[in-house]
Amino acid sequence: MLAYLIGRDDREHAERYARLAHANPILAGGEQDAAAGLAMLRARGWLVGGPGEIVEALGRLAEAGLGRVMLHHLAMDDFAAIELLAAEVLPQAQDPG
Repeated sequence: MLAYLIGRDDREHAERYARLAHANPILAGGEQDAAAGLAMLRARGWLVGGPGEIVEALGRLAEAGLGRVMLHHLAMDDFAAIELLAAEVLPQAQDPG
């Protein structure tokens, strides 16, 4: 299971990180600075970035032999992030077979 944080731009990434850090300070490790927090999430194995970056990361996993992945959405009230994932990532990440 891979956690992710998706946004269209740096502003959305920072906003989503701030909401995540506020809702779950332990998960955020107490880090309030968005840039440092996003780097920390990446270091922990999170998929962090725009739709294209997420698609590329999933592609690298597929090339490494991973056949399926479960994405873990931890901001339960952030429906816009789910909609962005569904509209711009999932159509490109679907298994053609």
